[in-house]
Amino acid sequence: MKPNNPTERLQVTFAMHQDLPAVRFSRNVMPLLSDAMITKEQVMPLFLEACPSFNEKLKEQRAFYEDDDLLYPELGKFAHHLVEMHKAKQTEVFPAVFEVIERLHLEGDAYVREAATIGMLEGIQNVAGNSGVNPEEFSLYLKPESAKWWRQLNDFWEG
Repeated sequence: MKPNNPTERLQVTFAMHQDLPAVRFSRNVMPLLSDAMITKEQVMPLFLEACPSFNEKLKEQRAFYEDDDLLYPELGKFAHHLVEMHKAKQTEVFPAVFEVIERLHLEGDAYVREAATIGMLEGIQNVAGNSGVNPEEFSLYLKPESAKWWRQLNDFWEG
C-alpha cells in the first residue's frame, strides 16, 4: 500500500524472528512518534505535580497574558518561584523539580529540550544571579543530562 500523504495509516510489518510469524499492525506514524515524547503542553503540568505551590502564580501568569500557551514566560516565572523558595530555604520539592527538568532533556521533543535548557536552566541561572544567589547552589540538584546543559550554558556565557 502506497500512502497518498503522511497522515494516512501505514501498514507496518515486523519480522520478530525468521521462525516466528510476522506481527502486523496499523498505526498512524505521527502519533506513534509523538506519544513517546513530552510536548510543550505537558511541561507545566509536570512542574505543577512536582511543585504544587506554583499553581497560584501560574494562574496569575496565564490571566495576565490571557493565554496558556506561552511556555517561556511561564518557565521564567517558575525560575523566580524556585529562587524565592531557595532563599526561604524551602527546597524540599527541588529533587522532584530537577527530576522533571532531567525528563524534559531526555524525553522531550526538540522544542521541550530547548526550553528545558534556555527557558528553565538559563532562567534559574539568570534569576539567581540577579537576586544575590549563587546559581551554582542549584547545580547540586541537577541530574546528569541537565548538568551537561548547565555546564554548556556556563561555558557559553564565560566565552
